[in-house]
Amino acid sequence: MKTYSVVYESVLTFHLLPTEEINRAKSVLVQIYSTYRSRSMLEKIAHEVQIFFPEAVIVGITTFGDIHNNAFSEHKTIIAISTFEKTRLTSYSLGEIEDDQTFDAGKLLAKKVIRRDTKLLLLFCDTLQLNPEELLAGITTVNDKTPVCGGLAADYGKFFETILVHNDQTISKGAVAVGLSGSNLTVAMKAIVDLHVVGPDLEITSSKKNRVHEINGTIAAELYEHYLGKTFLEKFPLSGLEIALVTETDGLQIARNATSLYEDGSIRYTGNINPEKKWKFGYIDRQVSSTFCFPTLAGKRSFETFFLFSDASHQLLNKERLYETLEMLSQNTTTVGYFGYGQFFHKENKTYLLNQAMVVLGLSERKEKKEEVQKECKTFPADTSEEATVLTNSLSHLSRVMFEELELRESALDILMEEYTAGVILYNSDLLMERCNKAAEKLLGLGTKLSLRKDLHRMESWIVSLLEETLEGKFHSKIGSVVDPVTGGEKEVHIDTLPIVNRGVVKGGIAIVREHRVDV
Repeated sequence: MKTYSVVYESVLTFHLLPTEEINRAKSVLVQIYSTYRSRSMLEKIAHEVQIFFPEAVIVGITTFGDIHNNAFSEHKTIIAISTFEKTRLTSYSLGEIEDDQTFDAGKLLAKKVIRRDTKLLLLFCDTLQLNPEELLAGITTVNDKTPVCGGLAADYGKFFETILVHNDQTISKGAVAVGLSGSNLTVAMKAIVDLHVVGPDLEITSSKKNRVHEINGTIAAELYEHYLGKTFLEKFPLSGLEIALVTETDGLQIARNATSLYEDGSIRYTGNINPEKKWKFGYIDRQVSSTFCFPTLAGKRSFETFFLFSDASHQLLNKERLYETLEMLSQNTTTVGYFGYGQFFHKENKTYLLNQAMVVLGLSERKEKKEEVQKECKTFPADTSEEATVLTNSLSHLSRVMFEELELRESALDILMEEYTAGVILYNSDLLMERCNKAAEKLLGLGTKLSLRKDLHRMESWIVSLLEETLEGKFHSKIGSVVDPVTGGEKEVHIDTLPIVNRGVVKGGIAIVREHRVDV
């Protein structure tokens, strides 16, 4: 296998390539990455490719930027030509897919492209008009063992229309798949996902697949404005590439970039938002160090080709670290790729749609044993430079709002603790004592070292067991005895417990303690 990559200028670009050598290969794959959204230009390039490489499989995609060896570029078109001596290629494309047809489209792509010995499915698709996660679900319904890699098209931050290329066709609202089959092909993937999560827990309270209407019971756009500020919405949808919704699945951070804001305040994302999971805001944090491990082959410096599919967020926020990554990958290997609105990544027989990530795909036709695929690691230091961006403004606004909300909660607790005449004990989410008022201290003798070391342990066990019973709907009150800290004798107390539950999640508990009196 060998990959040639060039920056396209005109038809003369192809005269600089060893066309005869390329055409002698068993299979040829040509990939076109372009920040230009001109159908006529893409059709012209595809036509020229067909003239020079008549047997090649041609795929293309509009991007947010392009990657060419140890550099990345904007406002250019990169052409990557990969030759294979022992690998067969199959390809298929679909255009003008309606949203409700996306799942079936994925099933059809898989049936048309995947063979018994397919080692990799290279997938490119639109995300502005169709749901790529539904497309992926359709593919994995047919075959969940074949690794899927590739990514979503982009349109340089316009969020209007993306274009795909398949052989001599340009496609909108569609997808292109290429199957790479053969026993000699070695495939390895690595996803770089290292996000910092901030802000409150976010529960999706009203949604349908990748469109969210309400978060935490609030209209989605209003919640974004509350926590991230008006600037975030004013700069939308480009700002949606800087701060995403993040959850965790199978130990992997799954982010979703927002791409569309509707008049009713609902927000569309690149992929589905699972309402059963807890989400938070997340972003790429340059100001922390990180370690990147990439695949290598034993006895060789690297794979024969690296393809890098990166989220547009890395080009916006992570340029310096990105340069270092490219320099490391491209030292002895052709490295080519693009920036888009999402990436496909396969790990342990499962394929994921990622955002805010970089996916490195290593390919080689060298005959290597599986155990000889190794890895090399490099640690990147923190970037301490300060740069005013939508991200920094939004994070500053979020910090201020969170502090104000915390102060408000603390103030309400202070009032409760001071004004309530009975004893009050607050417990955290682990049902450990967090605070108690003076009435509780006096009643239970919590202010004495003897009680803290002796009776408190017994009281804690008793009250916590009562809280646990409360959660099961069994009891909410009990009468028991404690040692009077003044007389040393026993006295009876009445305890009522109440769990603190927010949207189905236990955040803690309250115990109200009173001296038990028997009316005569």
